[in-house]
Amino acid sequence: MKLAELCLTALLTLSTAGVAAAMPNQLSICWEDGLKPPYLMLDAQGQVAGIAVDMVNEILRRQQIRPKHIIMPWKRCLAEVESGSVDLVPNSSYRDERAQYALFTEPLYDTHVVLFYNVKRFNVRPQIRSVDDMKRYSLGGILGFNYDQYGGQLNIDTSAKSRDILLRMMMAGRFDVAIEQLEVIQMMRQQNEVNLEQIAYLPDPVQPVKHFHILVSKKHPQAAAVKKMLDDGIAGLKRDGSAKAIQVRHLGE
Repeated sequence: MKLAELCLTALLTLSTAGVAAAMPNQLSICWEDGLKPPYLMLDAQGQVAGIAVDMVNEILRRQQIRPKHIIMPWKRCLAEVESGSVDLVPNSSYRDERAQYALFTEPLYDTHVVLFYNVKRFNVRPQIRSVDDMKRYSLGGILGFNYDQYGGQLNIDTSAKSRDILLRMMMAGRFDVAIEQLEVIQMMRQQNEVNLEQIAYLPDPVQPVKHFHILVSKKHPQAAAVKKMLDDGIAGLKRDGSAKAIQVRHLGE
């Protein structure tokens, strides 16, 4: 019996060692150049920082994997992960087309999607409780952003190239409502990057909470193992309170 137990232990040890050996010692990570505070920012040295960056760095640190951070336009990041030139692209919401060339991890973080409006234009708070209600208003979004949650039912003006331009266009009367992520806009206000005077918001009736994942290139030879490592790491950060501590560090209590 003892011999059998020893053999089983040896097999498990070898199996674990094999999995560990299969993991890369470095992973390249592409971050979009359109910053997304507090999740993606630049520090005083021009290096990537923020909640998403800190979470990814901590997951890799625990696995003794070196991160290689790269900053590119969002579309270029997607093209690079599709070709296998980079390993990971964080900050991605789900789209079927991306699932063709990348694995989605469990959500790294969530944000609240809200509808901003000009209080001077609306004497009464807009009553928007469904996608059909949204059809009664002109809507604004940002070029290249993912609005698949509406199932193609809405006509969204996506000519704005940034969040501050989106809000300025709304205040100028280009459209009634601007679709955006609450936490990002609130951080931009703290950084004096947007002016929210005379602007209020209400929750998005279709998808009030949006999940953001890490894309793992299917071209990576250990793609499935890398995804599992990241999934386990995300769960670990949330379980031991590290994810909360990272958020508090950037957002306060």
